[in-house]
Amino acid sequence: MGEKSAKRTTALVAAGAILIGSLGPWTTFAFGSVSGMQGDGRITVVLALIAGCLLLMRWGLTAAVVVAAISAIVSVYDVINVSTSTQEIFGREVHLVDVGWGLWVAALGSVVLLVSSYLFRAETRGQASIAPVEETPAPGESSP
Repeated sequence: MGEKSAKRTTALVAAGAILIGSLGPWTTFAFGSVSGMQGDGRITVVLALIAGCLLLMRWGLTAAVVVAAISAIVSVYDVINVSTSTQEIFGREVHLVDVGWGLWVAALGSVVLLVSSYLFRAETRGQASIAPVEETPAPGESSP
């Protein structure tokens, strides 16, 4: 398996992780949890499916990167939103909900999808992000 295939495979696995995370609980509280499919998880499912299809077809790689970026923005925003949400009870601010495992998986998958699809796109276009540096001899020195 070549490096390009590894980057594409990583991106596809990340898209799968987004799908799984979107189905799982995005918020948990004392008496239960709320699935991502009752909120923004529906958005991340659609975005993961679109990105996966674009990566499989090997065209529209720029669109795959944009879709991955949108998924990352949605899921990271939701992590921040849930993490900082509080309720006032008897005059005190209380944190009643926690980020569920599904939201963590969707957010991590989104970030990995963004990075790996960008790297796959860059290499497919011949724009490797890290190119080897060749040393040039100083004036008057001979090369080995």
